[in-house]
Amino acid sequence: MGKYKYRFGYSFAHGVDSYEHKALTMFEEMSKEGVHLKGRLPFVWQFTVGEPMECSFSADYFWIANLSEFESYKELFANAGWDYVCTDFDGHHIFSAAKGTKPIYSDKSTLAAKFKRRIVGNLFCFMAFAIAYTGSQVLFLGHPLTELLTSWVFWLFFLLLGVPPYLWSVRSNMIMIRRLKEVDLHTTKGKENIQL
Repeated sequence: MGKYKYRFGYSFAHGVDSYEHKALTMFEEMSKEGVHLKGRLPFVWQFTVGEPMECSFSADYFWIANLSEFESYKELFANAGWDYVCTDFDGHHIFSAAKGTKPIYSDKSTLAAKFKRRIVGNLFCFMAFAIAYTGSQVLFLGHPLTELLTSWVFWLFFLLLGVPPYLWSVRSNMIMIRRLKEVDLHTTKGKENIQL
């Protein structure tokens, strides 16, 4: 298992659950071909080449405060038959399990909690960017760079590229939470509607 392959992929933080579903399905298909998810680099999924396997993948969203909390978090999933694979930089943890293992999210309340955690996490990232920007204003006060950062061009750039993805993420997560109230997760049609 020494050979690596890479594939471009967005972060799950964008909140578009269909992308999460497509990525997890891609991981399953690639495992059948002997290409197994190994890790995550910025904008790239890393895979190793090995023996073909039939397995399921699932993602959970949870911010980990310290290493001991992370170990107990992984152990919780291991006890349910899910092996930790990797973590996306935005707080999504990818797990794999043998086909037929009980899904990580088997009821509406836990799945709704995942979407709510994702909204709060995205708000945290958005606020961190705003604080970092404000800090740069103070740090570079009087520097020529400050003129660029305070110009209308920068704010237009921020409003066009920063705000819409955040609002899209919140919107899509709220839609998923609303759909959870309308579907039965234990039916095939219900799972397709929610795109687990």
